[in-house]
Amino acid sequence: MKFCFTVLLAFILMSCSSPFVKETEALSELLEKYEVSIPEDEHVYVLRSDLSCSGCVQRIFIQMDTMGIATGDVPITILTSSESFVPKQLLSDVEFIEDVNNEFQKFFPYAVNVSFFKTKDRKVIGYKMIETTDSNIYPKEVTAFFSEK
Repeated sequence: MKFCFTVLLAFILMSCSSPFVKETEALSELLEKYEVSIPEDEHVYVLRSDLSCSGCVQRIFIQMDTMGIATGDVPITILTSSESFVPKQLLSDVEFIEDVNNEFQKFFPYAVNVSFFKTKDRKVIGYKMIETTDSNIYPKEVTAFFSEK
């Protein structure tokens, strides 16, 4: 009987835990490098990898600007190795962290192109890596990520 209770309790605890534990830990450690922490309020982090198709990433940033995402209710922070990778019109509406030492790639070595992190209550609650360069696919993925509630 004790065994069944223990298994049931373990199952309940696992089902209640955040599905993005590893992403939360890695993002927290990355942001600490820049003396920033994941806030309580909802926030979106857009991390541009140096392993990317520059044209694809530019189109993703332009799509974000066109959709008015940066001027919405949820603050956005873009982290990339150079400010020059972000269109000026988008840069004026977001927070920016210059990742000069490419820390992002150390914490997310598998990441390519752009990764989106939605956070709330100091945890990652949504994560999407846009790894495709297919212009028929990635605009839909960007729209879907920002449409999720």
